[in-house]
Amino acid sequence: MLSTVLQFILGIGFLFFGFMKFYSQDMVSEFERYGFSSGFRKFTGFLEVVGAIVIVWGVWYESLSAIGAFVLGVTMLGAIYTHLVRVKDSFSKAVVPIILLALAVVVFVLNFDSIPFL
Repeated sequence: MLSTVLQFILGIGFLFFGFMKFYSQDMVSEFERYGFSSGFRKFTGFLEVVGAIVIVWGVWYESLSAIGAFVLGVTMLGAIYTHLVRVKDSFSKAVVPIILLALAVVVFVLNFDSIPFL
């Protein structure tokens, strides 16, 4: 039950954040500030949208839950690194990615045993 709730929260959030990478001028400006190309911004958005779809699909196909959580978690590790190390933002800029990483880790751990190839 906990995993299902978190999967929907992460799925909805990452669909929103992922699509913002394609259409939001704020995201264009942020990625320029980070020193990343527009291609990397779109790739990041693509990963977030795909991860969101996979993690929600995992509600019905449990083995997908951990895979989607892994993709989203790795994406959040990159976001945390970018904020704290690459551009040296204040910790407050990394709080949302840290929370999303923690939620992804919980979903991953709760569903780890359902990964068929491990």
